[in-house]
Formats: sequence, C-alpha cells, structure tokens
Amino acid sequence: TQLADDIEAVTSPEPGLLIRCFAAGLSDDQLLIQRGFLDLLVTHLPLDSGVLHSNVPRPDHVRLVTAAVSVVARREMSLNRRLWTWFLGPEKPSAEKNESNAPTSVVNGHDQSQGHRVKYFRQYGLDILVQSIIAMFENDAVPTEKARPFRISLALMDQWEIGGYVVPQVFLPALKSVFRYQDLAPTPEAFDEVLRSANVFFDGVESGLIWDEVSNKLLQSTKMQITDSGAFQNSLGTAFFVLKNFNLQEEEMLTRHMPLLILSLVLKSKSLLMKYASHHGLDHINQILDLTADFSQE
Repeated sequence: TQLADDIEAVTSPEPGLLIRCFAAGLSDDQLLIQRGFLDLLVTHLPLDSGVLHSNVPRPDHVRLVTAAVSVVARREMSLNRRLWTWFLGPEKPSAEKNESNAPTSVVNGHDQSQGHRVKYFRQYGLDILVQSIIAMFENDAVPTEKARPFRISLALMDQWEIGGYVVPQVFLPALKSVFRYQDLAPTPEAFDEVLRSANVFFDGVESGLIWDEVSNKLLQSTKMQITDSGAFQNSLGTAFFVLKNFNLQEEEMLTRHMPLLILSLVLKSKSLLMKYASHHGLDHINQILDLTADFSQE
C-alpha cells in the first residue's frame, strides 16, 4: 500500500535516523520548532503507531519519549497541551463522551478509572515513559542535568491521568538518585540545586506513597542476610537521608505514619541487635529512631 511505502521510505535502512531527527527537533531552543515537532508526533507518529512498536528499537523509542517529555520543563502551555494529546491519544467523539462517566483519580498507582484516554496511555505510553524517566534519574554522566527529571516528574503531576500512574513508579528511583548524588556532585552548590528540586517534587507527592516507600525500605533491610551488610546500610542510609533532608511536618505524617514507623522499628529492634550489632547500620537505626521521635514530639 501507499502508507506502507511511505513508512518504508522514512524508516529504511535505519529507523533510528527518523527518531533522532524528532529528538533533535523536540530539543530545539526555539519554541515554534518544538511545537511543530509535537504536532508531527500527534498527527503522524502517535504512540500506538506500528512504526514505534514494530520498526523502532526500544532504545530509540526511549530516546523519543525522553525528548518529548522534556518539553514540560519549559512550562509552556501550548507545548504541554500537545504533549498531553500525544500521551493520552485522541479524545472520544462527543456522542461517546456523553455516555461515559468522568474518570476518577488514581491513588498509589491503583486504577480507579476506565476512561478511554487513560486506557490509551496505560497501554501505549506508561511503560516507555516510566522507563525514560528512570533512565534520566539513573544517568550520572551529566551532573548538570540531575535536577531535570525531578522538574519533569513534578510537571507530570499537573495531568493526573499521566502523573497519577507515573509518579508511584519513579518515586523510589528519584530518592535513590538524589541520595547517590550527594557523593557524586562536583560541588556542594550543585548538590543543593538538585536537592531543592527534589524537595519541591517530594512536597507534591502523596504522604501515603512517601511512607510506603520509606517504611518498605527500612523493613526490607531487616530481612537481609548479614553478608548483605552493604545493601543493608544503603537501604537504611537512603531512609535516613529522606528523614533528614525532606519536609515531613504534615499532620498526617506526624500523627499516623511516623508512629507506625517507630513501632515497626521497635518491634524489629531485638532481631536487628542480634543480626547487625557489629555493623554500622545499627547506628543508622538509632539515629532514625531519635530523629523520628523528635518529629513526633513537635
């Protein structure tokens, strides 16, 4: 068919060239150029396109999504509208729209919506977007770009149909990223900049999700074998870093989540003493108990 011939013409012999062309246009400094390439994505290369799923290798797919989602860092409404349309797909015809109920919110990643556009995003965009953002968090090669994925993740929260599914999956990698960066930052000022961006992102996340991740990190560490002392200390170190550097003064955190965390650690204290008495990880437990107790008394 004519369509197949057109696809063959732009994807052969190397489909990656097409993707790199789009990535370059989406990363351009000129707003009009970025807008034009987003329009091309929406009209000619939608997320459910067979080209992306059959012709384009996964790394190039990640490259394209990374370049596209990075436009939200500009906080330009005209760009964001086009990006949301690309991720969520076309709207239903008005007749169908009137027959369906408005989709509800998503809490901690659980689907409470059967909305047409949410289904589209979950089917075609969620996995590749999560993979792209996590790759940005794990990339330590360019220190000056470390704050960018925090800003992107924060901007995605403005669109609940996207952020409600993405944020629960990237939250822990985000915490690990900033924890790791404290040893990799070229200057204290560079680390402070990333930490500020991480704090703004952190403040926008549901408190239940925050404490699920922090508590899981601590309780998982209690199940590690003594030969895993490095992983044990890393888990505790990450949790301690969060408690020390992020805002934990919300009422729900102080009256509900913090006491439950202290209770869990106290119940585990005997086995931890027997298991890790000779390791520095025990110091972290004592510091966390002291720190959380101080928060709870305020």
